[in-house]
Amino acid sequence: MLAQGAEYALGLEPLRSVDGFAATTTGSVGSDPAYYCLMLVDVAPGQSLLAQYGNNSHDYAGMNHQLACDKAQQLASDMLTTLRTIKQR
Repeated sequence: MLAQGAEYALGLEPLRSVDGFAATTTGSVGSDPAYYCLMLVDVAPGQSLLAQYGNNSHDYAGMNHQLACDKAQQLASDMLTTLRTIKQR
C-alpha cells in the first residue's frame, strides 16, 4: 500500500469503483498507455492500494488502455479479497 491517497492522480481519467472503493487510473512516464495501466484504489484516508497491468512485449492481441485498466482493476479486486482474508485470520 502507498502512504498517500489516490486523490493525487484524480482528474486524469474517470473514477472507477473496485469492491466499493473509489479508484482512479493513470499511466506512467515512459510507458505506452495502449499497453499499460496503473490503478490507485483509495482504501483509507491517506492510503491507497496500487495495482498495475502492463503488456510490455505488446503481444496481447487487441490490447488497449481500457483493457489494460480492466485487468488492473481485476488485480486490485483480487488484492482486496486477499487482504480481507488475511485480516480475518
